[in-house]
Amino acid sequence: MSGVETLEVEASDNVGVAKVEFYAGATKLGEDDAAPYQWDWDTTRYPEGPITLKARALDRAGNVSEAQLEVTVANAIFRITTPADGEQVGPGAGREIVTVTIGLNGTVPAGVRVNRVEVYINGLLAGTASSQNAGDGSQIFVYAWDTRSQVGGHDPTASGDRVITAKVIYTNAEGETVDTFTDGVRVTYRP
Repeated sequence: MSGVETLEVEASDNVGVAKVEFYAGATKLGEDDAAPYQWDWDTTRYPEGPITLKARALDRAGNVSEAQLEVTVANAIFRITTPADGEQVGPGAGREIVTVTIGLNGTVPAGVRVNRVEVYINGLLAGTASSQNAGDGSQIFVYAWDTRSQVGGHDPTASGDRVITAKVIYTNAEGETVDTFTDGVRVTYRP
């Protein structure tokens, strides 16, 4: 599970359900007193890995019933590590070829596999980054941007800001294909 997940429970009782409480581990997330019984769970506030979710239904007579489910939190948070925000790029800055590096903020949880990393310039696809191992053994994705060529939303004849983002497509621990965008990095292009 990743991001904000909606937890939903079906509960019924002959005297009426008073409320359903939602838990992640021992932490109470919240409660809902009307069907459909739901809670939006922000998984980004929890560590990567397995956690037990619990729903606790209480009826109007004070009776309690519980159900549990073990899930895996897998919020792979990716970020652009180079170039840095505010850097100058392009022939006029002495940087014709710019290495765009996408790394993971933390470690990839068990069962998560990165399928592809796409690099965007000013919101348009520029190319696909290749997987490499960094000096510390971590997995990074690298794209060589030739600033002299027209790619994505980059016009090599026009100076100004360029926003670089990356779209990371990965398979989470549940086997679902998920995509997420990194935060943008703004660089100044000098022809």
